[in-house]
Amino acid sequence: MLPPPEKRFDLLAHALDTGKGERAKRPAPCPPVEERPKKLTVTDVDGLKADPYSFYAKKMLGLTKLASPGEEPDAKWRGTFLHAVLGDWGQKDKFVNGKLLPRLTHAFETSGLHPVVRALWQPRFEEAAEWFEARVEEGRSEGREPIEAEISGKFGIGGIILSGRADRIDKLAD
Repeated sequence: MLPPPEKRFDLLAHALDTGKGERAKRPAPCPPVEERPKKLTVTDVDGLKADPYSFYAKKMLGLTKLASPGEEPDAKWRGTFLHAVLGDWGQKDKFVNGKLLPRLTHAFETSGLHPVVRALWQPRFEEAAEWFEARVEEGRSEGREPIEAEISGKFGIGGIILSGRADRIDKLAD
């Protein structure tokens, strides 16, 4: 007994060769309004604008990319790690010059990262920490004083709750 026509490779190959096969329709996810997310972050909005298909897969289907075994930390991990360290520097150390590098070193020591990954990323983050401290000091010399770090906020718009976090809030001289 032969399989159904849609599963016969000889017929599929013939359709491809002759150009008579049916082309798949381009995906166009358009979930009903009542099923769309009601809470979004500012980052979600950026993601929706840049890649609506990934947004749909993540927010509507609950799909996420799996890390490969032994894969280096991705951009999301690196950003989260650095933001946590910078946030602690601002909240606990009040942006005092010279306190960021020890805080960063402690974060790496307690991170549980594989030693090779730590050896690759810690020097890069240390360089970034020095750059951040220099920029804060430069800003202070111009009358700019950082007063808060990692402040969250949200507001409603069009039936959607939009949330976000400010990395840092500075008080200007004027």
